[in-house]
Amino acid sequence: MKVVALISGGKDSTYNMMQCVAAGHEIVALANLRPPVETGQDELDSPMFQTVGHWAIEAIAECMGLPLFTRALHGTCVDGDLHYRPSKHDEVEDMLALLKDVKDKLDVQGVSSGAILSTYQRVRVENVCNRLGLTSLAYLWQREQAELLPEMVEAGVEAAIIKVAAWGLKPSKHLGKTLGEIQTDLLRLHDRYQINVCGEGGEYETFTLDSPLFHKRLVMHSTEVVEDPSSDPSAPIAYLKFSVNVVEKEVSSTPWTPVRTAYEPEPLHLKPADWSEPAVPVLSVPVYATCAESTGSAGDMTRVADTSPCLRWIVVDSTSAEVRSACEQAERALATLQEKLSAVNARLCDVCQVQLYVRDMSNFKPINDVYCRTFSQGPPARACVGLNLPCHLRLACVTLTNQASSSAVGNANSASGDDDTAHVHRWHREHLHVQSVSHWASANIGPYSQAVQAKPLVWIAGQIGLVPDSMQLISGGWQCEGPLALRHASRILDVHKLSLDNCALLTVFVTSDSALRDVMQLWQRACDKVAVTVIVQVPSLPRTAEVEWQIVACRGDRTSSNVFTDHHPSQHYHVDWQIDQYSSEEEDDDDDVVETLAVSACVVADDQVRDDQHQLAAEDLAQFLWRSASERLARDVKAADVVQAQLFVAESCCVNPGNRLTQVMEQAVIGWFGKPVRILCAPVQRLRSGFMTLQLLLNLQGQARSAN
Repeated sequence: MKVVALISGGKDSTYNMMQCVAAGHEIVALANLRPPVETGQDELDSPMFQTVGHWAIEAIAECMGLPLFTRALHGTCVDGDLHYRPSKHDEVEDMLALLKDVKDKLDVQGVSSGAILSTYQRVRVENVCNRLGLTSLAYLWQREQAELLPEMVEAGVEAAIIKVAAWGLKPSKHLGKTLGEIQTDLLRLHDRYQINVCGEGGEYETFTLDSPLFHKRLVMHSTEVVEDPSSDPSAPIAYLKFSVNVVEKEVSSTPWTPVRTAYEPEPLHLKPADWSEPAVPVLSVPVYATCAESTGSAGDMTRVADTSPCLRWIVVDSTSAEVRSACEQAERALATLQEKLSAVNARLCDVCQVQLYVRDMSNFKPINDVYCRTFSQGPPARACVGLNLPCHLRLACVTLTNQASSSAVGNANSASGDDDTAHVHRWHREHLHVQSVSHWASANIGPYSQAVQAKPLVWIAGQIGLVPDSMQLISGGWQCEGPLALRHASRILDVHKLSLDNCALLTVFVTSDSALRDVMQLWQRACDKVAVTVIVQVPSLPRTAEVEWQIVACRGDRTSSNVFTDHHPSQHYHVDWQIDQYSSEEEDDDDDVVETLAVSACVVADDQVRDDQHQLAAEDLAQFLWRSASERLARDVKAADVVQAQLFVAESCCVNPGNRLTQVMEQAVIGWFGKPVRILCAPVQRLRSGFMTLQLLLNLQGQARSAN
């Protein structure tokens, strides 16, 4: 695509242009924002734009042989929130006007910027790009700085230090030096003072004198050091006032060849067909008694203080017969969702995760268009899967609630209510929504975030094997898609200072028999932990992917993991259970803990039972499953504690799994909880194990502990 590059003159914007060229894009123009001429200022105090060195930007355009578009910064930082909302007189609106001018004259499709770590800057560039219909290209996003800096130098970026503002950086010693000359000093200062090696914390600024994209080069002269008299003498702030000359470059004997930082999948060596997964470890803190051991209440979890829910599970089933088109059903379903949210004092911006099942992936676009109009800023994480449904779509969501009458508050900005004795929990929702194309992970240009965090839980959007810099599905089938998608998930978790080891609930959707059988080998190559896992085969996934990973991570420590089996009275069926318990402390109160339970219960038939017999037994087995659950789980678990509840059912075992079976199960739930809990039913082609699996996520809020 044709790209305009936002440049400050520094190394990052220059190297990102090189990455754009390596990815096959064409840089057609440069754009720069600078202080108004009438102010006579060399530099503005802007959290968004580097302005020092702006007086020499025209020389860079001359070296590259490209048109330069400039605009004076008349705005200031009006909206300083992390997630920007268009604000009159904000400096971001100056960027909007500048890029609109470029687009009107040159018909560009993308914008290059050098953001590495600053979410503040990246979000604002993405906001402007969205408003102009442009694609943000930020190939340096989340790159490891100690690796990136030497890479820039080796690639031929010659940039001089023109400002210093950090411990260990001295105006007399470092100003005017090139990156190649001081990269050893920067790495040493990182070890000693934890400065950002690439200057992402404002430790220093640079100006590019040469790069492989330059047809000519710059020579710096007439330098003058300007110090800030108000700065700390131990960490002086100073910049270099300089001039440059444009000179011819020496003919290089080794011309630069663009090299993409592409993903190369590791070869997958599958184990023999008789390979079996390792047993789930049983940790040393038992929490649940077996049915045979239990008397009275079977669970050991003791509720010390009761609180109202912060998280709520909402299911919407679009089955209206009079609504025929996918678009109409999507509109009806999302309108119903908003009504259900209002009923629990929640808003669209409180939704953390959406599970979206569609009948026909060819209808995904009209459904997604409606979804996009519904969710705007700060959208939830989302997993989308194609299933054989009786309707066009089925969806459910996890949302924070904000009930003024309850003792748990889902919105951090809401009042806590009038009850001084209530135990108030302020749950903060944070979302990660990276829309820029990069080498980090696949961009979420659509209306969903890579991750949403609420309290100890982090929901990761369903990950498929898209190559980040091209946003195309990697070739090689699920064996190559799986590792790449897991790398995306790992990098998203890393932003939250978590890893795959923090996975509490893992759902794997695959489209082939071989993937259903062997896909967990990919997980075990990437992670030693065996989380509560459900693997199912489905008709289709987005972008014709063959595998999609969906992860719910938990910040707490796994305090117990138990596996056991319950046998049906007929002896022809049994239920395989895994229940993991996590414990995490409240951030604002060390005495409080949140207990999270990740649960899977898989119904398995013995070899003598034919598939067609499952239909006859399905309803009885559903009731048996919940009776077993009422004994396996603590009796004081309430309906309000259910964060997620899904039932995966093999299509062969039930005539209409969307209706009768869920009704039977929900009636059984009422018998256990005393009030309804909606279950999202997913009819799948096959399950990795058994033919019916219940997946639960429970949050026991308030002061809870294991009984002695």
